[in-house]
Amino acid sequence: MRFTTTTQRRFPMPAVVPILATFIGCLVTVQTPVRCEETIPKVNPVQQISNANADFGFRLFAEMQKAQPNGNVFFSPYSVSSALTMTLNGANSDTLVQMGRTLSVNKIPLENVNRGYEALNMRLKTPGEGVRMNVANSLWANQNLTFIDSFLNDNKKSFNAEVANLNFGNSRAAADRINGWVNKQTQGKIDNLVKPDSLSNMTAMVLVNAIYFQGDWSYPFEKAATKDEPFQLVGRQTVSVPMMRRAKMEKYGYMKGEGFQAVRLPYGSPKPRESRFSLYVFLPDRQDGLRDLLNTLSAENWDSWRRQMRPTEGTVILPKFKMQYESELNKALTALGMGIAFDREKADFSGMLRQKAFISKVNHKAVLEVDEKGSTAAAATSVEMGLLSVMPARKPFTMKVDHPFFLAIVEESTGQILFMGAVWNPKG
Repeated sequence: MRFTTTTQRRFPMPAVVPILATFIGCLVTVQTPVRCEETIPKVNPVQQISNANADFGFRLFAEMQKAQPNGNVFFSPYSVSSALTMTLNGANSDTLVQMGRTLSVNKIPLENVNRGYEALNMRLKTPGEGVRMNVANSLWANQNLTFIDSFLNDNKKSFNAEVANLNFGNSRAAADRINGWVNKQTQGKIDNLVKPDSLSNMTAMVLVNAIYFQGDWSYPFEKAATKDEPFQLVGRQTVSVPMMRRAKMEKYGYMKGEGFQAVRLPYGSPKPRESRFSLYVFLPDRQDGLRDLLNTLSAENWDSWRRQMRPTEGTVILPKFKMQYESELNKALTALGMGIAFDREKADFSGMLRQKAFISKVNHKAVLEVDEKGSTAAAATSVEMGLLSVMPARKPFTMKVDHPFFLAIVEESTGQILFMGAVWNPKG
């Protein structure tokens, strides 16, 4: 992998126009008795990214659920958005715009997007008592390609991304290397994220995010209270599952909505101000009501429901279960509006490398375990970048040097020609 420089890129200007207009207004309207710094919106990059990820996450979830209407879906919006935002740092023109809209960051300056992820990742490194957390990012670059140094530097700084060179021509070894890294970062929960048959000499880069979470309940369920009970499925069928039970717990956040009820189960320290992680469970009133509830999911409603929760005494009966989920997200992301990034001809990732590249595959894998002690969850996302016309497959050739020829001896890292000449007669 080699590096090259480029001018610093910015997100499309409309994202900052309102702030500039406000500032200019302060300068020209001197009679207004309001200090300029009071009229310029105070930006919290972490909150901006959190809000954007919620909006993106719910929209992506809806598309993923469409693919299997009555099937389990479990994924990490943060993992997907992190991997795609690292990729976003290499996008330009319409590709940058479409990806920004899909990720709900199109109204945020790109510098703020990166700064928000940098701060959020730092905060996640100190999850508090009773919680283990790991977020890791990596860029696996084709060793034969030249990448823009600002793209690599932005991802190293904002996402603390590891950068490594790989020979994608040896697809099995390359996949094993990436998958080994993912497995380590997720404590062995995620394996085989990247498939060898999707890698080749035409792979430019694989961008990966891995996330691991292990949290103990603030108020654990008693194992002695767990017993097998029927769980109702769609179509009046039932299955027997171990159901955990916790009664008379007034510390839970609870709300009763229209057609559903919801509870917040905290992890870590039982002290309210120290508990930073929670599991939210939303239960429809009707056995067949989940579809209607899912149709109301949005970032706006989510925020409203969370605000309505209040400490309430009650009993929680929750299944003890494990689940795994894996999905290729190309179709879902295209439906959300970033189809150009997958288009071999139209994709523009000139902020990443000089050669023509596009996103060939976005893959996501996640696992969840819930028991009496707490929850363990892990996920990983890979964004595979393909090449359009660089390093095409070549036919075998024969070169018989049987007439005058030119030669040169070159120092490759600098391109310096050390010797050159023309050979007219090899025998002098």
